[in-house]
Amino acid sequence: MDSLAAVEFDDRIRELEDQQGSPYEGHLLYERVIAYTPAGTSPGVNQSFKAVLEDGRVGYHKPFVGVSSAHASLFQQHPDEVPINECAAWRLAYRLGSPFLDIVAPTVLREISGEAGSLSAQQGGLPSDPRPFLEAPELVLAAAFFDALVAQQDRHSGNSRWDAANRKLGLIDHGYAFALPGHRLNGAWFVDWRWRTGRQALDQYEVDALERLLDGGDLLGLRLFLQPARADGLEERARRMLASGAILAVGDY
Repeated sequence: MDSLAAVEFDDRIRELEDQQGSPYEGHLLYERVIAYTPAGTSPGVNQSFKAVLEDGRVGYHKPFVGVSSAHASLFQQHPDEVPINECAAWRLAYRLGSPFLDIVAPTVLREISGEAGSLSAQQGGLPSDPRPFLEAPELVLAAAFFDALVAQQDRHSGNSRWDAANRKLGLIDHGYAFALPGHRLNGAWFVDWRWRTGRQALDQYEVDALERLLDGGDLLGLRLFLQPARADGLEERARRMLASGAILAVGDY
């Protein structure tokens, strides 16, 4: 993939930063980091750091410089887009409102230790836990809708958390989202379940969410900082889902 135009990229970064600042993001943006250690990702996967904030909460920081170009290329993504995608997924969930903002990890763009990158709030619970399919199917339905809308390429079972005590589903790792047709799919755990169980039809709140996304032309602000082709893809997916009355099938970007 060609390198990104510097001026355009800087403009998009400034726009993203200008949109940040909701109450869900304040601690991620402004709390002092008191500990910053490698999160222990495997070689070849994007570098991630655990950031302990002064208020005791934890986030995971993925610097632009830590994105593996080789890994990004497997998903047909530019490495500089990966942290932006992380932030874009949260911004979309926040603008769409509940239940989406309740399940997607709040994420901001922040510089820590001299390196800019995405900082996502830690999600409690266990990865690869099948219990939400039985205990909270309405949350899984929402997760499947969201993954289909953002063209999530990497929703394997480890990229979610189930907090049984609080009955909370958490979606993490959105760096490989906003895919384009033909791009690699590594996992679609929730979308696959929704189609296999015959629940692909849109609920009214999902129709309302799509209509809000398309109203106004700027995709609830995402068009101002997403890579243009990926913003166009988001708009096209929303229109196709409204036209069909169902979420898109696995890998149908």
